[in-house]
Amino acid sequence: MNGHLADHKFYVPNENEDNAEKRLMRYIQNTFNVNFGSYEEWYKWTITNYALFWEAVLKQCDIKLSSPYHKIVEEDVPIAKIPKWFQGARLNYAENCLKNGVDGHIAFIQANSPTEMHFYDYASLRQDVHRLASVMRLKFNVKSGDVVCAYVSNRYETAVAMLATTSLGAVWSSASVDFGAIGVIDRFSQLSPKLFFTSDFAVYKKKIHSLEENINEIVEGLPTLEKVIVIPNTSTNIPTAYTQANKFCTFQETMNLFQSLADATVYFEQVAFDHPLFVMFSSGTTGPPKGMIHTVGGTLLKHAEEHIIQANINPNDTILFYTTCGWMMWNWLLTVLFTGATIVLFDECPLDPDPHILLKIVQNTKSTILGSGAKVFDEYTKMGSNFKSIYNLSSLRLLLSTASPLKTSTFDFLNDHIKPEVVIGSICGGTDIIGCFMGATLNRPVVPGECQHFYLGMNCSTFNEQGIEVQDTREN
Repeated sequence: MNGHLADHKFYVPNENEDNAEKRLMRYIQNTFNVNFGSYEEWYKWTITNYALFWEAVLKQCDIKLSSPYHKIVEEDVPIAKIPKWFQGARLNYAENCLKNGVDGHIAFIQANSPTEMHFYDYASLRQDVHRLASVMRLKFNVKSGDVVCAYVSNRYETAVAMLATTSLGAVWSSASVDFGAIGVIDRFSQLSPKLFFTSDFAVYKKKIHSLEENINEIVEGLPTLEKVIVIPNTSTNIPTAYTQANKFCTFQETMNLFQSLADATVYFEQVAFDHPLFVMFSSGTTGPPKGMIHTVGGTLLKHAEEHIIQANINPNDTILFYTTCGWMMWNWLLTVLFTGATIVLFDECPLDPDPHILLKIVQNTKSTILGSGAKVFDEYTKMGSNFKSIYNLSSLRLLLSTASPLKTSTFDFLNDHIKPEVVIGSICGGTDIIGCFMGATLNRPVVPGECQHFYLGMNCSTFNEQGIEVQDTREN
């Protein structure tokens, strides 16, 4: 960034405030006897010494391993052959996600509206995951390596289902309820799933849409399914008729089966660092959707770095990130549990019929982090309302925007009319890494129209039309 920051109205780091990234930097400086004279030197060290960097993240974020590793990474193996990381280590994704939340502290807020909310603390979450996982393991014979798919809304029961699945070492893949049946079959038929979770209805713009026809078509198109568990998405008593009814049971009926289990101790299957965790899919716009496997250790480590190191998320935070279960940001969001923070779940339209609904929820939940696709923030700019005078948004410390570039004018609007000097993080990543290449940090100033910096450990370059790398000639 050129020039001085004296008249800079956007966020500027406070040198006297500590955060997780600064603590990691100090740890690395002390451990390896190095000194960083600038942020750029710090970043370059993390990509030059990437093995040491990711090991430091693993240790500083306290990722739980049940077996130690004997090598950080195969640095001599080319990327095309997929180098192995942390060989020998064994761990469980769900166990790590559930280990830091304090009993009594809220894990999830299910926000059906700004005033209708349901609260679930970490003790209840752990108990519900244990109950469902026990039934899946002992009644439905779900085991490590099996695939569980879901056609679901973004709600608490969906989160429990994902955590129960991954606690068993099984693989999770989900699609949003706005997908058509063919789109779901095109994806999930590649995986031969054993178990299927589905919402019964979709609710959008306050209208209830039956999924019965889609569900019947999907189940017919997935012949490997042994059990279908239906998650209620409304309190309606609208009848449903499923064509393979013998495979179906409700979420509550499934949970009730726990009472009949004689041996149901808490169980977390310990798996290798590169054991499959999630299967995500390409959009399908250039042919059939292509599956992408993300590993237990790689996903957890990358998300821990982004949540804890980059964003300084901690148990005092409450995050509302607008996403569906078909977008990688849902998986990204759920890993926030590892920090012990609170996640707000919202599954309605963010702009219609109530264009202020997300900001009302921020006010009523005292959310500290609000995230969305850039389009929502662009729409706020078009509205032109001085939102900070309408709602109490003082709890916000971080705004995260993704999916498309955030306009310079939108940066101005968010800073002037949501909260002055809030950190505005325009984050950029992809389904292929289930994470970010660049985006937010508390230790760089916010510059309108730009991502703040490449993320630590991410060796990124930009190339022009001639294939020549474009150099950044600005001041650090």
